[in-house]
Amino acid sequence: GELFFGGINGFNIIVPELVKNNEYVPPIVITNLKIFNENAEVGEGKLLTKHIAFTDEVRLKYDQNMLSFSFTALNYVMAEKNRYRYRLEGLEERWVDAGYTTTATYANLAPGNYVFHVLGSNNDGVWNEEGASLRVVIVPPFWQRWWFIGLISLGLLFIGGILVRFYVFRQTIKNKLLLEKTQARKLHEVDMMKLQFFTNVSHEIRTPLT
Repeated sequence: GELFFGGINGFNIIVPELVKNNEYVPPIVITNLKIFNENAEVGEGKLLTKHIAFTDEVRLKYDQNMLSFSFTALNYVMAEKNRYRYRLEGLEERWVDAGYTTTATYANLAPGNYVFHVLGSNNDGVWNEEGASLRVVIVPPFWQRWWFIGLISLGLLFIGGILVRFYVFRQTIKNKLLLEKTQARKLHEVDMMKLQFFTNVSHEIRTPLT
């Protein structure tokens, strides 16, 4: 059948059988990155050296851990009906069905390696299954780095070794003093026994036999 719609200059006739679905597979582009709701700056000495759409990897500090990704499907036929799915590899196992939403936000990300993936479709549900992706590296603070942990471990081992040696040395001195004290007491007892012996002998000599 035919459909008739009134227009400014008369009627418009649409034959549904002749209307084709949009088979165009739209390219997917990551269009922006925000850190704590601030756009990532582009330029020499900035976070990005080129536009995010042409960036493969972003390296962030440990406290730059609230990220918002913006993305779009390059399909301009009823673009408001483009749909999206995304996931952050390293955090999520399953895809998030974003519907028509073109942003994804993550907060309090732990230091580590991530990959943000986004897929999109055109207005007729033809999906680009390759999509777009962006590697994100959140560098841990120095006190969580392997070399710092190694240094701390070595330092603790060194201090532990010193404490053990000090304890052994202290116990050795303590035992030595105890031994010397014991020996001195025994010598004193021997001296007292000798003194008592000679005192008795002297007494016996001075006392005449009856």
